[in-house]
Amino acid sequence: MAHPSGLTSASVTQIREVECLSAVSNDDPHIVGYQFAWVEPFEQAAKWMEQCSSFQIATRDGEEEDESDSEESSEEDEKSDQPGDPKPIPPITKIAKQVQALLFIQMELCSGPTLKQFLEFGKAVNISSTATVALQLAGALHHVHQQGWAHGDVTPANIFLSCSTSDANAIKCAKLGDFGLAHPLSPFHSNSLASKQPSTSQLGSTSTTEMENNFSFSATAIGTPLYSSPETSIGHRPTEKSDVFSLGCILVEMLSSFSTHMERVHVLQGLKRGEFPRLHCDSGLINVLQTMTAVDPDSRPTAQQIVQSEVFSKR
Repeated sequence: MAHPSGLTSASVTQIREVECLSAVSNDDPHIVGYQFAWVEPFEQAAKWMEQCSSFQIATRDGEEEDESDSEESSEEDEKSDQPGDPKPIPPITKIAKQVQALLFIQMELCSGPTLKQFLEFGKAVNISSTATVALQLAGALHHVHQQGWAHGDVTPANIFLSCSTSDANAIKCAKLGDFGLAHPLSPFHSNSLASKQPSTSQLGSTSTTEMENNFSFSATAIGTPLYSSPETSIGHRPTEKSDVFSLGCILVEMLSSFSTHMERVHVLQGLKRGEFPRLHCDSGLINVLQTMTAVDPDSRPTAQQIVQSEVFSKR
């Protein structure tokens, strides 16, 4: 994975991602492993990147595009740029006009499907697999929170699975990945990160003051809207409890059977309003899921309390 550097807000966000990964990913078996990161001048990396058809460049919403580039957009690009469509990855030549270097992040290879892919069939997941995901991800989040971070984007697309060899529908292991929207839980931690940034000569002309200012939470960086908590949806900073809400949404989705995508959207959006769907499982499990998705953050359990809950451990 590579991130463009040289744009002020993007550079600091990506450095923060590396800081978080280095703090949390290698001490928990259910977090995708971080290997290392390095910065390459764009010119040196461009040639072999273009030769690698599977290479992807991650971009962040809010980056400005050169006006001359936007005029060159094809009619096909304009058609695909509809509300809700994924943002297309710009070509190398277009990125070259915006950045001076690329930040490379080498991660553990996860060959299994994501939970999003696993759920695309629309069928409810069995309770045993749901309990496995609940315990493993709650444990991973507890570790992340202990290190002073909120993940900020707990979604099925960021959960990587290993399934049983004898039963493809049985989830054996779940790992939490993509810390691109992670936020420090404490502003003091944020300030200490800013003081440890690489020199501006390594990542463009960003000033130290700009770097520190960019560590403040942006209301646009709320994670995936369908799984974001009620408070982060209106611009509040992500916390441990907002991560718990997102995990609760995922577990509700796993135990639900949807015939259409709009039905899924209706249920998940309803959770933000305190509307809990009808699930075919016992009252103890329903009670835990209701508290995890409570509209009031103070009513939600911590990730550690979820791990310690017998509701999941006895499944």
